[in-house]
Amino acid sequence: MTQVTKQKRSSVTVRLPSNRRKNNAVVRKGPANTRVTRVKPSAAASVMAEPKTMVNRKEKTKPDSRPGATIDPRERRLFLGVLVAILLLAFAIVGLNSSTRHMRFELTEIKRQHSRMLKEKERLTRQIGTFKEPELIKRRALQQKMQTPEPKQIRKLP
Repeated sequence: MTQVTKQKRSSVTVRLPSNRRKNNAVVRKGPANTRVTRVKPSAAASVMAEPKTMVNRKEKTKPDSRPGATIDPRERRLFLGVLVAILLLAFAIVGLNSSTRHMRFELTEIKRQHSRMLKEKERLTRQIGTFKEPELIKRRALQQKMQTPEPKQIRKLP
């Protein structure tokens, strides 16, 4: 009688009974190719003694008690997903912190510029006030050798 066990999702192991086994060979059929592996009689007996069987692909097998046992792919995907989420969160926090600092710097620069503009406005307002004084205008006109116009020199436009 032939014994068939599923070891992985992608491979099937076919073991022949001891009376039909040829040269202690175990035939493994994979998804793309078939290969025959020669096994020592003691190893073949231990493999035959403890077959790992799965009823369904959806059911989990018992994890190996070996120290280097493989991790379930679902657990690996979950771990990687959580790791990626944590890294993305860390990058988002660093990015937000950086943009917040940049915005604070721009805000302080804008405040400095605003205070400079207010001082400039006050200075210009004072300057306008001094230029409106009639005595100052008369003095400057005399310095530049200007005279008040005579009535015949003034022309009215329609």
